[in-house]
Amino acid sequence: METVAGTTDTPGSSGRHDERAGEYLLCIAGDRSFTVRFPDSGDLVIGRGPDSGLVIDDPLVSRAHAQLLVLPEGLRLVDLGSRHGTLVNGERIAEPRMVGSGDVIVQSVTP
Repeated sequence: METVAGTTDTPGSSGRHDERAGEYLLCIAGDRSFTVRFPDSGDLVIGRGPDSGLVIDDPLVSRAHAQLLVLPEGLRLVDLGSRHGTLVNGERIAEPRMVGSGDVIVQSVTP
């Protein structure tokens, strides 16, 4: 599955935490796509576990694969020790990193 961070913010919007209502993830899985809104605060866990905020139905994805933390300064992506890792714009992340509109997040399923 490929996930793209996106926004419906209007030009000139500061993107501050309190203006996060128009921000979303565009999720692409095979031939289907859907959007997931960011929570106003807290986090969004991405994985195959039933308690994940974004469930990926793939046995090669960890139950809790990655986490998006909603912070006042933006969104921080953290790999949760997944077996195969998480990629942002094609690069495996080794530590938490900030992500923004247009970044492509892929739950890697290859070692």
